[in-house]
Amino acid sequence: MNLASHLLCDAFHKSIEAAVIISNDTDLLTPLQIVKTELGIQLWVFNPHNRKARSGMSMSNLQVVADHVRPIRRGVLEISQFPNVLFDNEGKIERPIEWATTSVVTS
Repeated sequence: MNLASHLLCDAFHKSIEAAVIISNDTDLLTPLQIVKTELGIQLWVFNPHNRKARSGMSMSNLQVVADHVRPIRRGVLEISQFPNVLFDNEGKIERPIEWATTSVVTS
């Protein structure tokens, strides 16, 4: 809901000319339709999963609305992650174990 709400808000306020959505959730279909057809915002949808959309619907439902739909390959997603441990001026920042690089895109 947060993603859809902010996308709609930004589009209605004309704060964006285009949007990139990283999701395979077809619950976003209606907000994407509004943003595209009613407000003329260009849409790119990148699917971070190797399977059908979360609701069981095909990604082709999002393809109907989006200008571009692409999968994100597992290897690309894995090399785009921060390391499991980062250091800043205040100390160490550790990624939760369930987010460890080896568990990226397991679902």
